[in-house]
Amino acid sequence: MRRIAVFIAGSTVLQEQRTSLKALATDLNGEFEKEGVNLQVFSYESLKDNQKSYNEFITENADLVMFIIDGIIGSKTQAEFDLAIESYSRKRRPKILVFIHKLKELTSSIAHLEGYVEAATGDYCITYNDNSDLVRQAEIRLRRFVSELLEKSSKSTPEAADASVPRGPKSRRSMTWALAAAIAAVVGLLCYIFVPRDNSESTLIIAGGGTAANHIDSVSNIQLRHYPDAFYMHMPSGAAWQLLTEEVISNAKNGKQCYVPVCVSASEANDSSFLSNIISAPAFIAKASVVSFNMGNDRLVVYAKSYIKNLLSKEISNGKITVEQLARIVGNNMDSVNILTTTPQSGTRKRFQQILSDYGANLSSGTSTYTEISDEAHLTRGGKPYLLLGTASYCPNFFRKAAPRPISLTVVDSSGNAIEKSVFLYCLAYVVRGNEMRFPQLTKKLLKDLRQDTIPIIDEILKAKTFKRRDDSKVIITPDQLCLKAAE
Repeated sequence: MRRIAVFIAGSTVLQEQRTSLKALATDLNGEFEKEGVNLQVFSYESLKDNQKSYNEFITENADLVMFIIDGIIGSKTQAEFDLAIESYSRKRRPKILVFIHKLKELTSSIAHLEGYVEAATGDYCITYNDNSDLVRQAEIRLRRFVSELLEKSSKSTPEAADASVPRGPKSRRSMTWALAAAIAAVVGLLCYIFVPRDNSESTLIIAGGGTAANHIDSVSNIQLRHYPDAFYMHMPSGAAWQLLTEEVISNAKNGKQCYVPVCVSASEANDSSFLSNIISAPAFIAKASVVSFNMGNDRLVVYAKSYIKNLLSKEISNGKITVEQLARIVGNNMDSVNILTTTPQSGTRKRFQQILSDYGANLSSGTSTYTEISDEAHLTRGGKPYLLLGTASYCPNFFRKAAPRPISLTVVDSSGNAIEKSVFLYCLAYVVRGNEMRFPQLTKKLLKDLRQDTIPIIDEILKAKTFKRRDDSKVIITPDQLCLKAAE
């Protein structure tokens, strides 16, 4: 008998909805038993109201997590959702279904959740009208989920498995189209949510990774995630870059954008980062340019539980660890230490892999993923100590209050210089006519509030009504490549 573990998440007050879904699972089990399948449903009641147990069940045991949302998303539900997304991005499990009670008005938290689900999983949230409609919608999805599992199992012979592995260019094209489809879905949702009612206003969309957002917050004294009249989306740099691309493809109409996207990234983009098989460089440049602002550098830092210090004692000096020493530790201790990194698509992980590869260390296997909401139970899974590869700006939130605090080691090169990575802000400037361009007012307001010393000629940029590109052959340009015109 194949047992499928299902976790029902959501506010504790939604007891009627959970009871109905459990009853549905019981009814379906009578039918699924003939197929050798049994749905085992869990919720906060069955796990004795223990948040640690919920988190472990979601990341380690659940095949499917069903979120029931009715209005406000509580902090615990949000944390459970983030854990499920993190686990799904790392190992494609658990499957996530989000059921949202249909509201008269779409709240910002629900809009954020819908965009987050589509960006991370490629799936849509499911709206329901009442309890009976919830059961109906859930039955459809549960039947589909079980059917897909059974179909996958029937094809799991060596020959079928080998035939199912895409090869070469076809695989890359499929991945490109999958990413494009996911981004297009998010952009379509955002346009639907934020199309101005009177066609006179736009909405600022800030998208990117946690490292970049945290760094910019720390050096600018503003909170990007709570920036007024803006919508923040946490996503890997590659996906955030594609939001700018999709805007140029679909919505750039000389000042009539329904939303204005900017990207914060701990990875340095190149022209190809904003291109696709849908838009070429000349077609992009005819509509817009991406202006890249360097927002300073963030240090690479290794965090470790204090009792792992004996392992590191010969490798550390004055709060520093060299890349060669780190590579040796990573290479020799994969089985005895939990090595944790940010998501595979993140700029931080890519930078660590880049410097470690020179010494033969590889992060592609044997590592786990962490986020800011990871707790100590997640980091010490299997009873192992942890070694966490992060930055000065990005580590689990609980580190700040942990006692004793984890040790933190700045990663340095062979000369003792700190290894850093640049943080960038990417903004679109739109063609007005010919080579004359402009920034949207929302972008200029953000730049004004940032007031970064690292942004060249910031005062001139804010005063200029339009400007020209000194080089109109590149997708990405820097502030020093702007020929500014004073505002009239």
